[in-house]
Amino acid sequence: MKCDMPRDRQPDQAFSLVLASDEGDCAAREWMRANDLISIQDFAAMAGVSVRQVRRWHAAGQGPERVKRSRQKTYRRAHAEAWIEARNK
Repeated sequence: MKCDMPRDRQPDQAFSLVLASDEGDCAAREWMRANDLISIQDFAAMAGVSVRQVRRWHAAGQGPERVKRSRQKTYRRAHAEAWIEARNK
């Protein structure tokens, strides 16, 4: 099974089109995990802070980029993990 991302699609669209192999050796599984969207609550838990603190960071222009989907504001898991790792160094 070929695991390349469709080059003519945006990542959000490609996300729903990717099918990973049963063996789990496909790069698509890692791509899908990295592009999971997480809530503000999940990000706060990952960072070990309150949701209120996450909102303060956002108001101050800090933190990973938000992804707005309808009314819900989310973060890409990979961006959140990278930001937390950089903050903890």
